[in-house]
Order: sequence, then structure tokens, then C-alpha cells
Amino acid sequence: RVDREDAIGNWASHNAVLRERTWRAGCAVAASGLAAQLGCKRVAMGWLDTKRGGKSLKLVALSHGAQLSEHAVLDGLAEAMHESLSQGLTLCLPRVDAGQARLTLAHRSLLKREGLAGVMTVPLADGGEIVAALTCEREGQPFAPHEILLVEQVAAALGPTLVLKRSAERGLRERLALHWQGWKRKLTDPSRLSWRIGAGAVAALVIGVAEMGDVRALGRVGWKTLGYTILASGLAVVIGLV
Repeated sequence: RVDREDAIGNWASHNAVLRERTWRAGCAVAASGLAAQLGCKRVAMGWLDTKRGGKSLKLVALSHGAQLSEHAVLDGLAEAMHESLSQGLTLCLPRVDAGQARLTLAHRSLLKREGLAGVMTVPLADGGEIVAALTCEREGQPFAPHEILLVEQVAAALGPTLVLKRSAERGLRERLALHWQGWKRKLTDPSRLSWRIGAGAVAALVIGVAEMGDVRALGRVGWKTLGYTILASGLAVVIGLV
């Protein structure tokens, strides 16, 4: 359970992110706010580069105003983030539960190399799609269960907020390209059969209208036929996407 002071801290940090003018500044404020709230040595944020199919992770912010080029530990941070993102799970060492087995080799390496008491990585998502990760490093004492929950709540709020801020900074051409990539991923995903059905119905509608030629020449019957075609195809699209 997250106590009242932690909840107030979450709200203040989220408002601070919203006030920032740029996406990257918002990432830095989020990392620094979380580091101050948890007493962390460092908090880092990594972002998935969707331009390359969502497979390239880039470190975009460090807490305490640190510059990314100043730290030789960046590779270790990126590996820990990849470890968490590839499993889609929060990873924390030392572990605080005895749940399912999780791969934590990169986290163990970071913990040992930096002489930390605790290290934790939490994925950030927007609409069910993982977009980033937060890695927290702390000296002195490990992370407690309520602190893990706190970071997960922060991540749940930050994901959609930072995605919106980043989208607002993109040009029209880049946004259209990203939307098109998203559509392509959904259409080629075997688990999203409904999207293929919907796309097929739209294609059938376009081809059908094109082949009808001049509907006015067919008179009232032609208009009715076109109307029924549009209605039936529209219903097929809706049913396919549900």
C-alpha cells in the first residue's frame, strides 16, 4: 500500500512533468523527482525507438541533471532495461517475493558492479504497448514492496503522458509514418485476425464501388444497391474490429 505522503509526491511529480515544455525535459524531471522521493543514487529512463520497429532502446534521461555522456555505466543500465522489457515485467533485486522465476542476470551484474543495495526496473506502457523503462538504483537499503508499487503507479501515469508530449513535438509526416507502422504491425500480427478482416472488408467496399461505375445511370435501384453495399461492409468492419 502506498501511503498518503507518497501519493502526494506522485501527484506533484506528475504535475511537474506536465509543466515542462519538451518531452525530453519531462523525462528528466520524472527521473529526478522519483530519485528524490525514493532516495536513489540514480534513476534512468530508456525509450523504445518506434522508428525501428520498437526494438531499439535509447537512454533519454538521468536524474540529478546528469549528462548521458558522463557515465560509463550506461551500457549496464540499457542491459537491465532490456531484461525487464523483454519479459514485460518489473524486476527488482534483492527480490521481495517468491513468485515466478525471472531472468535478472543484467540486474545482478549492475548491482554488483555499482555496489548497490537495490536495483529495480519498471516498464512504462501506453494503451497496453510498452514504450519505455525506468531503472532505479539505491545505496543503503533495498527497495521495499510498497516502494515497488509506488514506482509502478508512477510508471502507469507517466507512460501515456510522455507519449502525448512526444507526439505533440513530432511533425505531421513523422506522425503519419508512425501511424502507418502501427497499422502494419497490427495487420501482420497473427493474433489480430480481426484487423485483417476489417481491412479486407474496407478493400472489398472500395473495389465494389469502383466497379459499379456511374451509379446515377442505374437510377433508384443503383442508389439502393450502393447503400446496402456500404451498410453491409460497414457492419463487417465493425464486427471484424470488435
